[in-house]
Amino acid sequence: MTGGKTVLVPNQETFEALSDMGIEITTTGGAKFGGKGAKFTVTGGIVGEAGKDTIEHKGGLLFSRDEDGAVKVSNFTAVLGEKKGKLFAKSGGAQFAFLKLDLSEAEQSGVPGSISIEGAEASLTKQSAAVFSEAFAAEFRRGVPVGELNIEAQFG
Repeated sequence: MTGGKTVLVPNQETFEALSDMGIEITTTGGAKFGGKGAKFTVTGGIVGEAGKDTIEHKGGLLFSRDEDGAVKVSNFTAVLGEKKGKLFAKSGGAQFAFLKLDLSEAEQSGVPGSISIEGAEASLTKQSAAVFSEAFAAEFRRGVPVGELNIEAQFG
């Protein structure tokens, strides 16, 4: 991959629930919140065989609450199959599966030199639920909807 962007369009109910818990979400490392959601720059990756693509990103998200710790996830790598995928992230020096991606209803297209995915449903993995539960002393569960991922990536 030589460029592009990925936008995480937040699930409104989930982000409102986080706000009600006093958890603030900000971008880090070059990521930015815009009108549609959090935007991350594509920095690399490979178009693999049998529908296994990887797309690397810079930037991240910081989840924080005044009286508690924080969870920073960054340097995302999307590993995509035909119908499902995962978004891996680094946090505290370790990489883990941050989001499960359901591509079964997503619009996928590609012209020579690019990949486009619109509407990949993103939800918490068991690992990310455990990280958030520990950091914020609250119960987070696998499968909580986080939003939709929209990917536009170029390769050459």
